[in-house]
Amino acid sequence: MVVSIIGWYGTETQGDIAILDGILSILSEVDSSISVKLGSLYDFYSERTLLLNRDIFKYNSSNVDVEIFDVKDPKKRLQAVKKSDLLLIGGGPLDNIGEMVLLEKCFKIAKNYNVKTMVCGCGIDVLTEPGIINSLANILDRTDLIVLRNEKSKQKMQDLFSLNKEIYVLNDPAVLSINNFLRLNKDCKKNNSISVNLREYTIEEYVKPVFYGISDYAEFINTLSEKFDTVNLIPMHTFFIGGDDRQYLIDLANNCKNVKVIQKPQSLYELYNMYQTAAGCVGMRYHSVVMQTILNGNNIIFDYTDEKTGKIADFLRNNQIENFYSDRICHLQNSQKLELNSFVNRLIKADETVLPKKIDDNKKQYVELIKKLFN
Repeated sequence: MVVSIIGWYGTETQGDIAILDGILSILSEVDSSISVKLGSLYDFYSERTLLLNRDIFKYNSSNVDVEIFDVKDPKKRLQAVKKSDLLLIGGGPLDNIGEMVLLEKCFKIAKNYNVKTMVCGCGIDVLTEPGIINSLANILDRTDLIVLRNEKSKQKMQDLFSLNKEIYVLNDPAVLSINNFLRLNKDCKKNNSISVNLREYTIEEYVKPVFYGISDYAEFINTLSEKFDTVNLIPMHTFFIGGDDRQYLIDLANNCKNVKVIQKPQSLYELYNMYQTAAGCVGMRYHSVVMQTILNGNNIIFDYTDEKTGKIADFLRNNQIENFYSDRICHLQNSQKLELNSFVNRLIKADETVLPKKIDDNKKQYVELIKKLFN
């Protein structure tokens, strides 16, 4: 079977890489031999991703080969998609991103050549641009299987479009990648460090202004550094397109003591290990929250998305863990400013507060739905 995967590859975050790892693991059980063509916006960057995570992908999906193509090149796009059995959007957001037009073009090619199509574990956060909404409408009109990562995305899709087709809700494919790692690393030794991911908050992207500036986070980090041996500031993104976290973390570190910025790009399992072995974690980017919740469970969340309809709140709600995090989450768009240092004691009392629940990766359901497409 030949599968083309498109989305935001070429600008991928660690979350996108985890999604890809999860999808490859799903596909490995769909067919005995899978050839994947990965559509990339910047193929040199995706080449680095494959090299850095080569052993991980091979271990989890030994019967899957991955080849990159330039999705922006019309000829290469046509050649890859028309020779595929399945075209899928590999997770991530369906949002106000100009490249949605490229996804639309791929889906038009797929339908012209009778290629099966799928939206695989995606979310919808903010959709306001008429042109982007129209592109998504055209994509969905040509989609054979829709799987979204949360109920709010399903509701937004139903509110925006009149779709006469089933919409399934399963956990983000990244969860499958994280659970694969946990099966290999059931027992780990904790160290006295804190693993932190913070990102620059952009009002242009998330509309509402927030109270918290770099000095607020620096005060919080400095307090953590007094209680723990090391505070590791860990980027989830290391490419300037899409926002390289390292510059923000370096600026933050300049205002802090006893902190380390992890500047060298990490493989997925290097990242997972840092989250799993830490005494506690702090996360802001969506997938850092997902990873820290599953791998560690003693974590604080800085939610930069909407408190009621955002992707972080819906991840907690979908997995029935929102009550556990009620006093371990700071909603940055909330009108009430919190004292960030109040979260330090939550991290210190790890034995009392670690999340007791296993998060299901829904692998079996994903495999069954894709197989059903070809029956």
